[in-house]
Amino acid sequence: MIFIKKFSIIIVLFLLTTSCVETVVVGTVAVGAVAMREKSFKNTGSDLLIETQIQSKLVQNNSKAFFNTVGVTVDEGRVLLTGTVTDADKITTALDAAWQVKGVKEVISEIQVSKSKKFISKKLSNFVLDSIISGEVSSRIFFNKETKLMNYKIVTVNGTVYLLGLANNSTEITKADKIASTTYGVKKVVSHLILKQDHRRDDKQEEKKGDDDNDNSQSQE
Repeated sequence: MIFIKKFSIIIVLFLLTTSCVETVVVGTVAVGAVAMREKSFKNTGSDLLIETQIQSKLVQNNSKAFFNTVGVTVDEGRVLLTGTVTDADKITTALDAAWQVKGVKEVISEIQVSKSKKFISKKLSNFVLDSIISGEVSSRIFFNKETKLMNYKIVTVNGTVYLLGLANNSTEITKADKIASTTYGVKKVVSHLILKQDHRRDDKQEEKKGDDDNDNSQSQE
């Protein structure tokens, strides 16, 4: 019974840290999860649009097929491409597709190349194991007081965990990396977490400054 309860929590946390769940979040009780994040509803909607458009382009150029499985994760316009392809040229194709979408600020490629056909037979089992790892990492980060799960996107590919999102300080980034790296089944951790003050969020900071200025103007009136 305890195992089932823990497994259920892991599944929920895994869903909350993947891009697809944000489509559901807007219209459910999970709306509070977005409110807890540093990003706004506007950012969330923009990320979903960016992800959908990139996914569509990848389908059109066969970057999302049985032999080529490129995944897309977006956070505040920062695009993380993951997955496995059989041809290095597919990476260039995927990068070009991502940069063609309006609103993209940065594209990070973590796509793995494997010309061996052996990985195909392992694809389904790897997907299951990777999903379990992502859920476990999410669970451990969630229950740690020094890290804020809702500010992260967590993706696992062939045992490698990728972290994308925001952190309050460098200590939080170090802690998140350590939690992920010490999770059972994790082979490697690649962190693309950035600080809230990072220059890549400049337009976000300007938006916040503009809101503050408007509030001040209203209060003076």
